[in-house]
Amino acid sequence: TLRKEKSRKSNTIEASKFVLPSIALRENGARREHGVRTEQSMRLGALMRPR
Repeated sequence: TLRKEKSRKSNTIEASKFVLPSIALRENGARREHGVRTEQSMRLGALMRPR
């Protein structure tokens, strides 16, 4: 199940790459884009960090 969760998370991130730019274009999205990017990098860092 852990592997399944990880793949589902990466799928969500992949999908958000396509969805979020359109949202960012619609609204004043620079701040939102930046926030999402930092959140994703933090999440990836947590995944990379050995437990």
